Amino acid sequence: MKEKQVKYLVISVLILVIINISLLIVLILPRVHGGRDAHPFRAERNKGAQFLTQKLDLTPDQREEFRRLFQQHKARKDSLGKIIREYKMQLARQVTTGSKDNAVIDRLMTKLSEAHMADEKEQYQHFYQLSQICTPEQLSKLEIILQSPRHPHHGPPGP
Repeated sequence: MKEKQVKYLVISVLILVIINISLLIVLILPRVHGGRDAHPFRAERNKGAQFLTQKLDLTPDQREEFRRLFQQHKARKDSLGKIIREYKMQLARQVTTGSKDNAVIDRLMTKLSEAHMADEKEQYQHFYQLSQICTPEQLSKLEIILQSPRHPHHGPPGP
């Protein structure tokens, strides 16, 4: 009977080790192969900035202001992304260590929710700042882009 329990314990530990190693590989590999900008979401974000610049037909002065706004936005989003990842990793540690401290989990979930809310607010602020440098014609184009289902932060569906 004890041999069966030991066998199941060893198998369980091996499965947990494999899961942990896989998680570490997924988190570390993009940084090792190509640095910060190797992550596909960062490349997509840069494409989004180019897309907006082209679709809105920004003037050279507007492009320069947009570039400045975008760099500030990108820095804030990167910072918030790190915070969100850290809270998620702390939650994952709660699962993998087997501890079920509800107070710690609730605190982490609250902080994670607050970080997600700050991330959404940052996205809104970025587009609001962009709208402030647009002409009325460009604002119409921006509205269409932001309400498009392809845009990750689209508004309500149209009529």
